[in-house]
Amino acid sequence: MSLLIASTSLFTVSAKGANSSVTLSCVTFSWPDTIYRPLSGGTVVFNLTYKNNCTYDVLSAKYILIDKFGSSVASDAFIGLKAGVTANQSQSWMEFLLARGTEPFALRFSVEHFGSFGISNPAPVSVPFKFTERTAVLPSPIPTVTITATPAPAPTVTITATPAPAPTVYMANPADQSLTEMVKTLTNVVKSQTSQLSTLNAKLKKICAAKPKPKGC
Repeated sequence: MSLLIASTSLFTVSAKGANSSVTLSCVTFSWPDTIYRPLSGGTVVFNLTYKNNCTYDVLSAKYILIDKFGSSVASDAFIGLKAGVTANQSQSWMEFLLARGTEPFALRFSVEHFGSFGISNPAPVSVPFKFTERTAVLPSPIPTVTITATPAPAPTVTITATPAPAPTVYMANPADQSLTEMVKTLTNVVKSQTSQLSTLNAKLKKICAAKPKPKGC
């Protein structure tokens, strides 16, 4: 009976300070005061410290994250916590599992002693739990944004070149008739020479066609 009275008198609850904490019998649970809400499809790590201040071992120390209706969303336990030992435990809370629960959430802690010690187990204790929301950090002061209208693009101008005027043909005057006659004479000479060259080419082709082929063909 004296052991039962002693264990009851050690029961305290606290949830203040940089680290939130709860003490049951002589086991203290502590965790960070700030835990950010996990991103969609992601996880967040819940770090929990168990400290056994008892002079005897504890069978188990356990926590459960429960929702508004008392349904378990996440849980873990430390089994066989030795006397005077401080143990750390981390658990990843997955966003899709947390989404199954209905807020507000609460953390429920419990301690179980070895039956052979004759010590009654303390009643579980629950404390409110709320995620810290992620907020965007805005610069100070907030910069001013000025929007300037963009002018419409300048029209495209296509310049088409004007064709050169047709050459002017002047008729020769009587004084230039002698020059005209000269041009005609030269033209006739060229025609004559071209005709003779064609005749020679034809003769050469016949000569080279003979067999055996003459030398030089």
